[in-house]
Amino acid sequence: MIKKLSLLFLIVILLSSCNKTENQSIDSIKTTDNNTEPSIEIPDDILEFDYDIGFTGVTPTSPSPKSGTNTANNKSNFVLSLVCSDEESGTVYYVNYGQDDYLYSYKDGKSELVLEMPVNYINYIDGDLYFLSNGKDMPDLYMFSPGALYKHNVENKTTELLLDEAITELIVNEKGFFFYIMEEPVRNDDGSTFTPATPYFMSFSDNTPIERGLYSPRFYGEYQLKRSFKDGIFKGFVLNENGNEIIILPPINTFACECIVGDKLYFNNVADKTINSLNLKTGELKIFYSKSEPYMIENGVMTDIIDIADYTVIGEDLFAVTENNYIYKYDEALSIFVPVNEYNPFVDGHKIYKKIFTDGVDLYAIRTETGKEASLNRFYLGENGSWICGDLS
Repeated sequence: MIKKLSLLFLIVILLSSCNKTENQSIDSIKTTDNNTEPSIEIPDDILEFDYDIGFTGVTPTSPSPKSGTNTANNKSNFVLSLVCSDEESGTVYYVNYGQDDYLYSYKDGKSELVLEMPVNYINYIDGDLYFLSNGKDMPDLYMFSPGALYKHNVENKTTELLLDEAITELIVNEKGFFFYIMEEPVRNDDGSTFTPATPYFMSFSDNTPIERGLYSPRFYGEYQLKRSFKDGIFKGFVLNENGNEIIILPPINTFACECIVGDKLYFNNVADKTINSLNLKTGELKIFYSKSEPYMIENGVMTDIIDIADYTVIGEDLFAVTENNYIYKYDEALSIFVPVNEYNPFVDGHKIYKKIFTDGVDLYAIRTETGKEASLNRFYLGENGSWICGDLS
């Protein structure tokens, strides 16, 4: 039986991800024709006043809780987490997405099967792997892939079922488990349906989920990210520490895919197709506009605007994949996104990269290719500064 708080909090899951690009203003959300591509205007100046509410930073007194995967992989919006690592041994664990969807390890250029079981949302903490599985092949990358929660001990090679619920968006850190439990679909009066989901927390010592309300599984030291509401009105994003709330961002409904890497909170704004960062230590805001080198081919059209589908962070470097094309790195000197290596549209145009992950050193991206099954590709930094696509097999 699931223990519930007195306040019932339901999250309506939308079939969307970091690549959702509705024509939305910052102040209001408008319904648009889905067949109409919104125009993009890149302002000459950085509109920091849209986000700046006077937050000047905080100084944590304790380290952030150890995460089960690189925190750049812990983006919101129900994006599958397919990579995690044991930093001490140098072992990377990954889902062989699009092939058999089983759990594998990768070390010293060699892959080994860990578990002959389709998995997703994988996390590694102190010798144990935690993941979700529904016992079937994974569905489309943009689906929520609910499954039961399992634990696999790497040394003993034993697997244990921890919680048999329709769980999604699993994030694990040393505090415990953060996830959503999906409920039965609800039909609206107009015939459309939506699937409610409730956010829960569960400790390692007690397999009894407790509703966690608006609290995020993303931490900065002792501070926990949270969406703050008062009298049903969204008041903004806050850092919460023992009930004390510090407002860090205004109530902008088009923020999505947030994660905390180092001192920075990253998020994208689907209204203007930007990726943004907020330095939680200094309060500094930065906007990464979706501009690339002129004359890149995007969706078969020559353009200098890229349609960002997903992003990740390694150190201070920001990487992005476009909705239908290639992998880019943000060049601070040029203030644009540039391809991670030389791009030949006649050779590479049929390769589509959808989602991107990191183990803190290398990049991992889902690739679909004409006539082939989807696969997870690894990119490592070569001696000449180019990112090289390597084989995980």
